[in-house]
This record gives sequence, structure tokens and C-alpha cells, in this order.
Amino acid sequence: MLSGKPAAPRGDWIQATDGTYVKKSSVYLLKNGRRTAQLMKVYGHSKMYDNNGATYRYAVFETEFDCLSWNRQRKLDATALSAPEYTAENIVGKLPFSKEWDSYREGSIGDYQWRAVCRL
Repeated sequence: MLSGKPAAPRGDWIQATDGTYVKKSSVYLLKNGRRTAQLMKVYGHSKMYDNNGATYRYAVFETEFDCLSWNRQRKLDATALSAPEYTAENIVGKLPFSKEWDSYREGSIGDYQWRAVCRL
């Protein structure tokens, strides 16, 4: 019997910081129902969240995104998007369960660090 870590899945997979694996192609940021960003790396832990007896699993990802283009088209509300509730620590509990995907932004208006949140 072989010992050691199990082999990583081959192909379109990336390892989260908690050791679990997710498909790269399943991670993206949505804008008006269209894919607008590609996965760069997983930067947070997978999380478990219980909602009325149903358990959901989330992971937080960092994405590559053209923020200046988004800024011109969407005219970001910097106050809302940098509010304390939009942090990596507690956004999972804030996501509406009717939506599978959501996005948020941290930092000042000059800090274009976009991240996507994915329900696994």
C-alpha cells in the first residue's frame, strides 16, 4: 500500500489553501451574466456555512480583471464596495443564497484588487 499525499487531479484543477481542489474553468467573475475575469490563484480558505440546515461550501479566489474598463461602465460606489462587511472574513455569510456567484472589492478607490467568491 502506498503512503503519502493523494495525487493531485490532472488537468484543469487548482488547489485551495485548505488542500481541496477546484476546477479552474469553474472560477470566474460575472458581469451582466458574462464571464469577465480568469482565475489567477486561490488566496483564501474554503469555508462551510450552514443556512437553515443546508450546508454550503465556499472558497475565495483572486482574479485578474480590467478594473478601469469596469469602472467606466459601472461607476463604482467606492463607499459601498469598501465597506467592512465586504471583507474576506465575513462575506460568505453576506452572500444571497439565490445567487451562485458574487464579487466584491477591498481597499480604496485607487486599489483595483478585485476578487470573486464562488460557491463550490
